[in-house]
Order: sequence, then C-alpha cells, then structure tokens
Amino acid sequence: MRDKFKEVVIKLDSMAAKNEFLILVTKLPIDHESPLQVVIREVINPRTLGQNKLYHAIVSDIADQLWIEKKRYLPDVWSHYLKELFLPELAEPAITKSGYKKWMQSLSGDRILFGSTTDLKVKGMTDFISKITLYAAEHGVIFTEQ
Repeated sequence: MRDKFKEVVIKLDSMAAKNEFLILVTKLPIDHESPLQVVIREVINPRTLGQNKLYHAIVSDIADQLWIEKKRYLPDVWSHYLKELFLPELAEPAITKSGYKKWMQSLSGDRILFGSTTDLKVKGMTDFISKITLYAAEHGVIFTEQ
C-alpha cells in the first residue's frame, strides 16, 4: 500500500509550470486498488479584495443608516440578512465555486444559512453587490465609500 498522495495544484501560466506538470505526471504511481484522479480545469476566480472591501463598506452604511422599527442592527446582523436575501439559491458554475450550497439543515431540523460570499466568484460577487446596493438605495441609504 502506498502513502497517501498530497494534493498538488499547478497553475499552467508559463513553460516552467508546464514542465513541472509534465515531470510530475511521469512520477505518478499507478494503483489499481486506490487510483489517483487528475483534474484539469479553468482557474477559479474568487471574489476580489476590492469587492470584499466594497461589500463591507455598503453593509456598514446600511447598519449606520437603516433602522427597522426604531432598532439599529450591527453590520454582522445585516450581512447575514443580506446573504439570506441575495445569495444565489443554487450553485451556478459561472458565479459560484464548486460545492456551493446556500442552505443546510441544522441538528434541530431548521433550515440555516450555510452559503457565504467566499463561495462566490467575481461575477457572483458583482451580482450580489448590485442587489444589496439596489436594496440599500431603495431604503434611502446614502453611500459614504464606493
């Protein structure tokens, strides 16, 4: 029995990387009982740091300016609520990372939010920010940082 194979990710963006990949392939073990799997795919583009910063600025503006029944809520509460409203319901390869799931069932049987903005690709985060920006504007929020 062979040792467990450590996952390797090589971004094919240069001849050096391609050569590294070709050398690695020649050294891979053949194992009929526990074979390895090779997957080649496009690079997944997660949300950007700029998008993350913008999202938090918008949520802060909402928390500062939007009160519900004379109550003010913390940014974390707003963030959770906005994700419940506007994260995609289903995984979509163009906007979510592989394995995305918005909802899970808790131990008590309740449906709970499981999805996160970290599960979004650049396009998905752009769509999400557009939706929360529209929501905020419709509720009279004036943005301080964009």
